[in-house]
Amino acid sequence: LLANSLVTQTLGPTLEDYAAQLTAFAKNQQITVARSKAIQQRLNCITELKKELEQKTGIKATYHIAPDSSLNACAFSTFTSHHIAINEGWLQYQGFPDLTTYKNHLRAVLYHEVGHLWHRHILKTNIYFALKISLQNLFSYLLYSKAANYKSQHLGPIVSDEWGKPVRYPNRSAPTNWEETLDGYENQAEWLPLITNLGTIPLTFIISRSFEFQADAFAAQFDQAKNLRKALKLISPPCESTTLSEFLI
Repeated sequence: LLANSLVTQTLGPTLEDYAAQLTAFAKNQQITVARSKAIQQRLNCITELKKELEQKTGIKATYHIAPDSSLNACAFSTFTSHHIAINEGWLQYQGFPDLTTYKNHLRAVLYHEVGHLWHRHILKTNIYFALKISLQNLFSYLLYSKAANYKSQHLGPIVSDEWGKPVRYPNRSAPTNWEETLDGYENQAEWLPLITNLGTIPLTFIISRSFEFQADAFAAQFDQAKNLRKALKLISPPCESTTLSEFLI
């Protein structure tokens, strides 16, 4: 329940909750009847597409309406459930000539998002970043440990200086450049996260692109390649649309 609540807060209200909000807005005359009907028609299309995708792919997901004015969507998974967030721009954008065109474009995008769920891309992405952070922390720990060992080898016991403050002086056997060497170990540990992040940018990009290609191929299996190409032309540039909350203001 907690996980689902956090998902709803992050991705936006569910399709059913959004429809209920729309009904309340129309009832309170916060939105025109014509506008309410237009949005409701698109919500009905999404409900129909949801049933279609569940029947054809076997993937059941909770659909959300995200408060974003762009024409896009995203997929997300928890350990127990799948979620697809459709940006509110899909309900507000006025550039579709008719409802059939709208439905075909959105259908292709949703098959793409279900493709991410089918291939478990969200889980694989989480594993990748978890491994990267774990290795990063491990090597940082080893470098800090090396610095601590080096310090204990070349520094004597803690004593008081002439003002009574605790200090540690180097041993007679300590090399003349012991401070530079110690600083080097500590600097390496401090810079390692940044170096790791910069160094893995190409790998992260390759993994991300491969996931997108796999999701595209999944949509193409259901004869959505042509519609997906058309939809991508709309998704790429910014779309002039407003969210429901902005529209009401």
